Amino acid sequence: MSKGLYRTLFLLGAACAVVGFPLIIMGKEALGLIIFVGGLGAVVVIFGATTIVQGLRSAFRGQGRLLVPDAPLATPDRPSQVDQVLSALEALNSPDLPYEITTERDASGAVVSARWRTEELRWQGLFTKGHERLLWRMRVTLDPSRARYRFTEWSGTAKRDLSLTPGGVSGVAAGTWHKGKTAGQLSFRFVMVPGGDVTATTPEGPRTSFEGAVAIRPRDVKIPVFRTLRNHGWRPPHDWWGARWFEG
Repeated sequence: MSKGLYRTLFLLGAACAVVGFPLIIMGKEALGLIIFVGGLGAVVVIFGATTIVQGLRSAFRGQGRLLVPDAPLATPDRPSQVDQVLSALEALNSPDLPYEITTERDASGAVVSARWRTEELRWQGLFTKGHERLLWRMRVTLDPSRARYRFTEWSGTAKRDLSLTPGGVSGVAAGTWHKGKTAGQLSFRFVMVPGGDVTATTPEGPRTSFEGAVAIRPRDVKIPVFRTLRNHGWRPPHDWWGARWFEG
């Protein structure tokens, strides 16, 4: 959100309070409450909606998306060899993308790892200081003997928040790490400190302002990976619509 829009909404809220409160005191409670409560409520709704929309735009600004066409190169009856599949997956990497894909051969076949690069927020104001990081990674195991793949995901956050209160300094530190498949998941964080600085560190680099946002959208990684596997004739052990649901 721009500072100009922030100031405009602040002035609108202040105007509602200045006009509505005296009307209540003067005995015009109904009109005063409509202006005071209704006006402030409208400002809060507009502020919240604008904050979310602009935060999402800011978070995904510069995050490239890779479009892999649905163009079969092999069939499940005659799938591509594992080395060809691994080369195709490694070729999905690009400095313009917010994630990284690596491959590794092992005794049972091969492992494909995908991880989202840094999505981190740091903020400092007059009475608060904090840090939050979004995390996501995926592991796909390949079975060359049957041209099959299995996968799982891990999603997490790491957060630290310090606040100066009348009782002293209080702090909160927390971390979560969840294992499980996702479908259409979006991890999004937005921080605004009008009187301070917020630094959003993304794969394209850091950006400092009085607001910042970061986001992770796993489907941007999963769709290219699984479409590549399917284009080469590889499939999950049980290929049905439910399996495809978790591949994007």
